[in-house]
Amino acid sequence: MTTTIAPVVRELAVAAPPDVCFTTFVDRFDAWWPHEHHLGEDRTIVSFHIEPQVGGPCYDVDTDGREIVWGTVLAYEPPTGWCWPGTSRATGRRSTRTSSAAARSR
Repeated sequence: MTTTIAPVVRELAVAAPPDVCFTTFVDRFDAWWPHEHHLGEDRTIVSFHIEPQVGGPCYDVDTDGREIVWGTVLAYEPPTGWCWPGTSRATGRRSTRTSSAAARSR
């Protein structure tokens, strides 16, 4: 049996120009993403990265230098938008139960 879960959609108004929002959200991802939110147990994360191009990986790096990829950039359209699909938080692998993120400025 397949369970369908409605997507969670959130909108946030930010008092900043689109290019500043884009740079902060994508290029400075490590500065605002909580380091305790990552894939895998018993890992301490030292940095998060989004490679700024379609097909680029979204990944974290831990204290052992290990990189875990948890998404791939699907759209990269500075300064107006980007999108990546997530991976299964339980396994770190693609599955039918994933999260994704997208941003679009208006």
